[in-house]
Amino acid sequence: MEKYYFVRFIIQLSQSKVPRHRLFAVELIGKILCAEGNSDGHILNEHVMSKLLTSIHDRSSDLSPAVRAKALQSLTDIFKEISNHTPTLTSVSINRLKVSVYCILDALEKMLQTRSIRDEKATVRRAAVCALVSLISIFSKDSGKTKFNRIKNIEALCNLCSDPSVATRKTATEGLTTLLLCNHNEIRSNHFLLNAWANFVLPLVLDNEASCSLKVAGLFQVVLEAVWTQNEQPSEDALVSKNSLTAWRVICCICMKTNEAGSSKIHFKAMKIAFKKLLDDDKIPPDSVEQLLKETKELSMLCTESTETQINYQERMLFLSGTWGLLDSITGCFFMDSANQNIILGGNKKLLQLFDTSCIESDFLSFSLKRLIRLYNDQNQVTQKN
Repeated sequence: MEKYYFVRFIIQLSQSKVPRHRLFAVELIGKILCAEGNSDGHILNEHVMSKLLTSIHDRSSDLSPAVRAKALQSLTDIFKEISNHTPTLTSVSINRLKVSVYCILDALEKMLQTRSIRDEKATVRRAAVCALVSLISIFSKDSGKTKFNRIKNIEALCNLCSDPSVATRKTATEGLTTLLLCNHNEIRSNHFLLNAWANFVLPLVLDNEASCSLKVAGLFQVVLEAVWTQNEQPSEDALVSKNSLTAWRVICCICMKTNEAGSSKIHFKAMKIAFKKLLDDDKIPPDSVEQLLKETKELSMLCTESTETQINYQERMLFLSGTWGLLDSITGCFFMDSANQNIILGGNKKLLQLFDTSCIESDFLSFSLKRLIRLYNDQNQVTQKN
C-alpha cells in the first residue's frame, strides 16, 4: 500500500507550482519506470504505469522549458528501455510498460510532433526528436497491426532536417539514419524511409554550418560501411548480401533521383561531396576504398550479365545505375575543388595511387563496356520483335 501512496505523492509533486519540484518529479518518474522494466518483481501494474506515463506526458507541455526537456528525456529513456529488450528476454514488466505506452500512444505521438516542430526552444525540440525516434523504434515493426502512424512521424523528422537549430538538424539526421539501419531487413518495402534519407539527410552535407556538413558525411560513412565490411555472400536470387542491402539501395535511390526528369542533381552532388570529405579527412582507409571498388566492380558485372540470370531486369538496372553512380562519385573526388566546388586538375593523390597500383578501374570499365553493348543489342532485338 505504501508504494501507491508514494506514487500518488510523485504525481502530485509533478503538478507543483514550483518548477524545480516538477523537474525533480519527472526525472524520478522516468527512473522509476526504467527500473521497473528491469525488475522481476512486477511492483507496478499497468494502471499505475499509465498514470506515471501520463504525468510525464503532461509535463512535456510544461511552461518551463527545462521541465519540458527533462520530461522528454525521461520518455526517451523509457522508450529505449523497452526497445533494448529482445523478445526472448522481455520481462513481464517490460510488456506491461509497453502496453502502458500503447494506451496513450495517440497522445504521445501528437505531443512529440508538436514539441519537435513548434516548440520555441531548440533544446526542447532536440529532446523531442530523440523521444520520437525511440518511439518509432518500438512500434515500427508492427505498425501495420497497431494505430501507430509511422510515415507521419518520419515526415516530422524530415521537416526537422531544415530546423533553424544546428543541434536539432544534426539530431534529426542521426535519428533518420538510425531508423534506416534498424530496418534493413524490411528495406525492400521501406521505400519511404529510403527516400526520406536521400531527400532530407544527404543534402545536408551541403549545409553552410561545417559541423552539420561533417555530421552528415559521417552518417553517410556509417551507411556505406556495410559494403566494405560484409562477410557473407548474396543468395542465388539476390544481387547483394543482406547486410549491405541498405547501403546499395541508398546509393541506387540517390542515382535514380538524379536521373529523374527535371531533377536538380543535388543528390548526386551531395554524394560526391560526402565522398570527398571522407577521403580528405582519411575517414575511409585505403583498404576499405579498395574493397568498395571491388564490390562495385563485382556488382556491376553481375548486373550486366545476360538476361538468363535469376535476377529480374528492373532489379539489375536499378543496381547498375547505383554502381555507375558510385564509381562516378569516387572518381569525381580526383578533380573537385572543395572551396569552389569546381572541377580542376589535380585531385586526391592517395586515391590516384591506389588506382595506379591496381587493375580495378581498367578491368571494370572494359568488362562493363562489353556487357553494356551486349545488353543494348539484346534490348534492340526485343524491341524489334515487339
